[in-house]
Amino acid sequence: MSRTLEPGLSLLTAAEIRVVVLPIGPMPKDTFEAYLSAFNAHRHVPLHATRCFHAGGPKSPFPHLALKSGAMHFRFMQADEARRRSRISDLHLHRQPLAVLGLVHCPLLEDLAAGHAEFERAAKQWPEALLSRCCAFEPSPSHLATPGLRALRELMLLPAEHLGAHLEVYMTEFAADMLAVIEDAVLNASVATVKLNTYADSGEFLGSSLAQLEEGLRKLNMNEEELKEKRRWGRLQKAKGDWALLAGSPRDAFEHYKSGMELSRAAGDAIWFGAAVEGLAHARVLEALIAARPAAAAAAVRPALAAAAAARKAAAAAAAEPVAAPAAGGGAAAEAATVGAAAVVTNAEATAAADQPLYTLGSCESGELPGPAAAAAAATASNAAAAPPSQAAATEAATQLPPSTTEPATPATATTSSSSSKPASSSAAAAAAAANLQHAPARLLSLSGLLSGSSGCSSASSASAAVASGWAGSCYSLSGPGAWGVLAAADLEGEVRELLAEARAWYRKKGGALALQIEQQLKLCRFVAGLHGPVAARLEASEAVGLIIESLGALPLQEDRLVALVEAGQLLGLVGCGRKRLLLLWTALEMYRAGGDKGPSEAGAMLALTLKSLQPPEMPRQQ
Repeated sequence: MSRTLEPGLSLLTAAEIRVVVLPIGPMPKDTFEAYLSAFNAHRHVPLHATRCFHAGGPKSPFPHLALKSGAMHFRFMQADEARRRSRISDLHLHRQPLAVLGLVHCPLLEDLAAGHAEFERAAKQWPEALLSRCCAFEPSPSHLATPGLRALRELMLLPAEHLGAHLEVYMTEFAADMLAVIEDAVLNASVATVKLNTYADSGEFLGSSLAQLEEGLRKLNMNEEELKEKRRWGRLQKAKGDWALLAGSPRDAFEHYKSGMELSRAAGDAIWFGAAVEGLAHARVLEALIAARPAAAAAAVRPALAAAAAARKAAAAAAAEPVAAPAAGGGAAAEAATVGAAAVVTNAEATAAADQPLYTLGSCESGELPGPAAAAAAATASNAAAAPPSQAAATEAATQLPPSTTEPATPATATTSSSSSKPASSSAAAAAAAANLQHAPARLLSLSGLLSGSSGCSSASSASAAVASGWAGSCYSLSGPGAWGVLAAADLEGEVRELLAEARAWYRKKGGALALQIEQQLKLCRFVAGLHGPVAARLEASEAVGLIIESLGALPLQEDRLVALVEAGQLLGLVGCGRKRLLLLWTALEMYRAGGDKGPSEAGAMLALTLKSLQPPEMPRQQ
């Protein structure tokens, strides 16, 4: 099964690495969906975190890689979706799966070695994948005693306890491995492997014999071998631009796309020239998000850092004064004050760790936590070992991330408390400082905070828009109101429109490439709706949908016609035309039914389409 049109494309999906997720062995559907949801929670991985596992080197093909503010983005796909391969994956590399991930539910699988062998067989369905990994969840002691377990290098065991933290570290390592194989692919890329007879070169895709006539005339005026050589080099540069986008380096992608455009123009390779111009638009949008991340993240952690500084001052003042032991029967307040003072003293290592920059992860040995996480973990372990039971429970609770509604104590409160000179007041100050240290800085010292932090400040206007729209808490995401606020502040609409118009003009030179033009219209309308809202984008979206419906008959593949109809309906829902959206979705469903006999996978696709028509449409700033 293959198609040309892809559902759900936007100007940012070119930066997403597709990962096929396979259930290995017996696994209930709800369990598989729960694991998949857990992975999706960590699908945006900051590049600075990967340095603990992949330090890079002087031969990196991405000299402009934004290690402090860039990120890698993953799109997890189930097997049925991944089997619907794109016919133009040679033109757009992000449309092919680049990794395969197997999930094993150990309580229902006794033999891990057999499960790993099953995963290896299943992964061969996607030979284009550069990376394959297998995760075994909830292993028992018998699983850990499996003979030859260490030889299964692609297998990772994940215990049920603290699964979120384990997955965050695992996804960081996974992203580092993915970055390494992408770098190898770029370094080892050769023009000898570049294809010239792809589906994007066929008359079926181009939709006109005029393109073949122009090609013959060009061959008469230029040496054929020279023409082929320039085409190969141009396509190679375009592919390197795609790799750079997937690695999280839009600046490097921009340079490769520009080189590819020059070579493709000289060779008359119109489709690849247009695709490279479209890649420039993708790179510009991604670069705008990256430029705003450092300031947004710094603004998010600034209150917690201020609270940590106040806590350190209070801890120093409390450590300089003797803490009186509570009298017998002194009540819960005295006991709490004593426990709080002890917590401040024993958390000195964690306090010192908060001084380190969030993006400085240091060098890591196998099994060590990066940078401040190691100090925080050591401090927590020593506290739990030396503290009485009541304090140990408090220490364990302090290491958990606080609820999002919990507000950190203000620095003024801690400073005022620490200024008192009475022993009882010192104990109270110590308790307040301990509360500050154990709640607000816990976000920084936890694994989650360390692996999603950032530093520096680059774009004040974009940062203010990001903080105002709440993007700072999840500034590595490619979607949501915060990301759209940043893009609106960057004022990219005019440049994006010009680039897409130029790409469309080159597509038309080669006979049309109708599928690419339809995708481009959908991308642009989604972009405008995200920037300005549904009302401002409604007229343009309605006109685009009208053009798409008129051109359906010219698409050669029925699945492309269905995808175009469904995406047009989704676009109408995005701009507030709910009834028209529903009408188009049901029209697509009737077209699907009229297509002949369907197998199990096609029946599943029909069910998914039916359910989509019953769901509410997307919101423009949630896409």
